[in-house]
Formats: sequence, structure tokens, C-alpha cells
Amino acid sequence: MLGSLGVAACIRGEGVSAADVCVTDGVYICGSTARVIRVPPDPLLAAATLVGFLEAGVREVLVGVDTGPVKKYAVIVNDVLLDHGVVDDEASFAQHMCRLYSYVKPRRMIVRVGVDGEGAEELALLIRRECPGIVVELTSEHGTTRRRGLFPPAGLRTACPHPLDRDAEAAVIIALKPGLRIE
Repeated sequence: MLGSLGVAACIRGEGVSAADVCVTDGVYICGSTARVIRVPPDPLLAAATLVGFLEAGVREVLVGVDTGPVKKYAVIVNDVLLDHGVVDDEASFAQHMCRLYSYVKPRRMIVRVGVDGEGAEELALLIRRECPGIVVELTSEHGTTRRRGLFPPAGLRTACPHPLDRDAEAAVIIALKPGLRIE
């Protein structure tokens, strides 16, 4: 992941230059002054923390959920796609979004849920109820399925080590597509 963000990675025991980042048991050692940032073992929270450190804060977290037969999500932090996967349990997913919001303290966080699938409104209301600081929107899924050649959208960097399937790509497009805010 570090290489895809344009950061040189090193291993324990190597010298650390101003552009290097060492990852050692959940601790990032950054720069020639060996600044240490403690991060949780959760990979998404750790990656979001690192992006925030490298870019002087987390401006924005966008999350998209494609509510097809299998609910897929994508998480974008400061225009970097950091994570995607399956929403197995909606309550656990909502709590994970709350932890992300609480830990990285973005200037704004928006979770956009595609409305074309089953249970979209219920998931959106659950996230809104559990995480009052997060903006939750219902978003049309029209036009979210793209052809491979057009992905990723312009301006989006990716740090995901594994490729996205069609539904995960749709979740990315949903994350980037404004919707109707739930109050």
C-alpha cells in the first residue's frame, strides 16, 4: 500500500530518510526525525491515519455501498481508495464506520448508499442513527456499472492491493456521486 501512495517503505533496522516510512508492529516511524505515530491494528484505520499524516489531515472520507444481491462497499480517504469489501453484517458495518469516523476525525464523512437494492433505506437509517456525525445519503445507482477501461475515475488514486470486481467498482462510483441527505 505504501508504494501506491508514493511513499518509500523500509523495514526495521534500515536507515530512515526524510521520505521513508517504517511499519513496525502497528507503529509508523516517519521522517528523519523518526516521528512515531501509533495506529490501531485495524488495516483501514491504520491506512486512513497514514494518509492523514502524509497529507496534513483527513479532509474527507467518502464511503459508497452498492446494495445489489451482495452488498459491497468502498472507502475513499482524501481521494485515495483505501478499502473495499462485502457488507456481511449491517450492524457491524455501521459500527466500523463509526470507529473510522471517531478515529481519523475527518473534516467531513459521507456514507452514500445506493437505493436500487434491497434494504438500502434500512442500512442508511442504521448508519445515521448509530453515527450522528456522519452525513448519510441515498444515491441513485443509475450509471454506476462501468466498463473496465474507464476505471478508476479521473483524480482517484488507489492503494488497494487486490483488484475490484464490478460491484466494488459500482460502490466507488456511488461514493463519488451526490445523493439525497437523510436527516
